[in-house]
Amino acid sequence: MGARTKGRELALQFLYGHEFVTGDWEAEQARFLAACGRGERACAFAAHLLRGLCRHQTEVDVLLEQLAPVEWPVVRMGSTDRAILRLALYELRFDEATPPKVVINEAVELAKRYGDADAYRFINGILNASYQEMLAAHQVGPEPPAD
Repeated sequence: MGARTKGRELALQFLYGHEFVTGDWEAEQARFLAACGRGERACAFAAHLLRGLCRHQTEVDVLLEQLAPVEWPVVRMGSTDRAILRLALYELRFDEATPPKVVINEAVELAKRYGDADAYRFINGILNASYQEMLAAHQVGPEPPAD
């Protein structure tokens, strides 16, 4: 598993835990990452994702509300699914370092590992809808063809 994949996993674990514990986001994040023992590059990437998500939390949550199916609004989503979607939507919309299809694939893999049996389908659907909106609005170019 690469450092960025481990970093996403760490960020997910922090978000999941932080949902149930109130406290200073930055202090808790620093403590969590210092104690995780997952490698410097993974921790640095997790910190990068969490800082960015913290900066864009309001926009990400508005996007998530808009993209959530009417029959399955955000308040009905499981904590793990919601955390995966928040991370992936931040990365898709506000952090252009990773190609959109990679972001979606990584989120789907996290859902397969940590979510319910069909969570990955739900997450894939929401993230693909977001990506299609980005394409339609010319916020991102089409993915290059696979080799």
